[in-house]
Amino acid sequence: MFLFYLGVYESLWRLDAGTLIGPAQHDLQVAFPNYRAETAVLAQNLFTLGPNIYTQFLYFLSIATRYLRPLFEDCPKAIDPYQCGKGQPRPDDWGEALTPTARELEAIRRARDEGWFDDDQGKRLEEATNLESRMAGLPGFGTANATLVPEAMAAYYRQKAETYLLRPPPQRRQGEANTPTTLEEWEPGDSPRDIDWLATISYRGGELGAALPMKRSRVAEDEGFDVPIWQPRMELYLDVSGSMPNPCFAVNAMTLAAQILSLGTVRAGGRVRALLYSTEPLLFWEWTRSETEMSRFLMHYLGAGTDFPFEILDQSVEGCRDDQPIRVVISDRDFDVNFAAKQRNRDIFTQATSQSARFILLQHVADENRVRLYRSLGATVIEVQKMDDFPRLATELTFALFPEELHAL
Repeated sequence: MFLFYLGVYESLWRLDAGTLIGPAQHDLQVAFPNYRAETAVLAQNLFTLGPNIYTQFLYFLSIATRYLRPLFEDCPKAIDPYQCGKGQPRPDDWGEALTPTARELEAIRRARDEGWFDDDQGKRLEEATNLESRMAGLPGFGTANATLVPEAMAAYYRQKAETYLLRPPPQRRQGEANTPTTLEEWEPGDSPRDIDWLATISYRGGELGAALPMKRSRVAEDEGFDVPIWQPRMELYLDVSGSMPNPCFAVNAMTLAAQILSLGTVRAGGRVRALLYSTEPLLFWEWTRSETEMSRFLMHYLGAGTDFPFEILDQSVEGCRDDQPIRVVISDRDFDVNFAAKQRNRDIFTQATSQSARFILLQHVADENRVRLYRSLGATVIEVQKMDDFPRLATELTFALFPEELHAL
């Protein structure tokens, strides 16, 4: 195939046969008598298929892949394609690649209509547009060496959350008054709100500044002196038991809801903390403004039974005292079983709904009788019927967070 690729350049640059291919041209000619004509046709047609680079790529592959067979018996071992070029794709690149663009879909449609591939290959091309097929293409997917998969999926959920991003209402609370001071390097994982773009562009210029932004360090105006500030805080309780899909192997609307809420809170200048639970809880219990760290944490999956940590919820309500956050519980009907297991659980739930700035329960395929009960105890309940109904989920979250403002409209 590489020899054929060189032959395309010979045709494109109108060079004599073998100028770039060298001594191997004879073997190529014997194995593929018509290769010269095909290189000429490809060189002639390729650029007329622009500007859609995906159409050009598929047309190139439809011809070049015919040459994917060894010319010699002692064919060298396969080379890892990710070792070529400069580095490897970042997790954000892999996450973005999971969603086909309109240009990709158009290229596939044209390739099938033009008959560039046979029926079997054309069918495989169309199957490659669905999310499951693309996820299966992530490096290490389904193997013991799948360390990149959670990173790529975390990036995918962050990008998906951008589409349905909403900002929780600010809460009036006491906080430390601080003043921005000296410049320092902004690191990936820091809040984008910390970037001082004016100082960055002035200090480093447009091109370098865009690649290496800077932030202002902040110091307290008066140590130990708190002032009223407007800042949302959110506490997430996400069910990652066996009844929920693993977010690294399937798109989980409940995990996406947690990502939307986390990202929106941070973008609004607030802080978030989260608890994942199955038979045992897994906590990220420090208030954070890091979008990346929280999205990575939400990719964890336990996959066992369901036991909602009512005791931790009780401790949180007691510990936050006069500075209660918005609390969101994301689960399914297993929550009903946990709720009914002890009378004390009902008492803790009622206390949390009355004390929280807002208490929201997202429940998959909820029971109507239970929904009425939870609402009577002060919770806002969002019923999730379909795991992939993202627009409706985002709308329901918006109404739950901004009931007074939206109902006034």
